Amino acid sequence: MMLKNVCGLLAVAVGLGLAGGAGGQPPAKEAWTAITIPEMHCANCAKKVCTEIEKQTGVAKTQTDVKTKTVYVLAKDGAVPSPKSLWEAVEKADEVPTKLVGPSGTFTAKPKS
Repeated sequence: MMLKNVCGLLAVAVGLGLAGGAGGQPPAKEAWTAITIPEMHCANCAKKVCTEIEKQTGVAKTQTDVKTKTVYVLAKDGAVPSPKSLWEAVEKADEVPTKLVGPSGTFTAKPKS
């Protein structure tokens, strides 16, 4: 089931960087951050996580793939959201992230910044 707004099931194309952005162009690969959340098992979990992440500075939108237990975060143009703030947003949504991969690097524990 698709959720309202931008929180919804993510097509495989987005995960591969093939989904169209503005003007039909794919988003820049480095603009996306992927966060793995092993216990995210339903649309309600995904919606709760998206709501918290979208409150963070520099976040344009989020999309989720419940099947792969991944949240994808698109940064606003010219912004790089703090990996620590994204990680903590997931925790605030009562979930436990295990991996975050984005332009600032790959993290398997809460980032320092």
